[in-house]
Amino acid sequence: ESEEEEEEKTEASYDYLSPFLPPLIGMQQLTREQAFEVREKALKALKDRLIERANIIQARLDEDTANLSKQQQNFQRDREAMPQPHEEIYEKAVEESKFRIHILEKRLKRHEEQALYKYYELDHKLRSDPRLEALLSL
Repeated sequence: ESEEEEEEKTEASYDYLSPFLPPLIGMQQLTREQAFEVREKALKALKDRLIERANIIQARLDEDTANLSKQQQNFQRDREAMPQPHEEIYEKAVEESKFRIHILEKRLKRHEEQALYKYYELDHKLRSDPRLEALLSL
């Protein structure tokens, strides 16, 4: 099975609301205030996870960019005294750094694009969840 199918099965078996629901007795319904609080907690938890992930990617990107800059400065300073094999090693290291930076930039951009979608998707899921139907009543 593909990784996405595995993820969907795991997601289907996981109750995304259980960490946020207050303990209820029997078939007791949530009040409008409780439902609103559950919705807000779930959305905030997702938002916090998305921001944390973006920060991790950005930190890695910043670190790799700083390392590349340092490599380039060292190369420019030591260029005249550097033997040919070392120059080739440097060029390969720079190429690898630029590749990693490019991948991290793409990953960050993709994450930013998907984050808004995931937020709206969860919001829609919460609005249509029968356990939070009190949100829809006036």
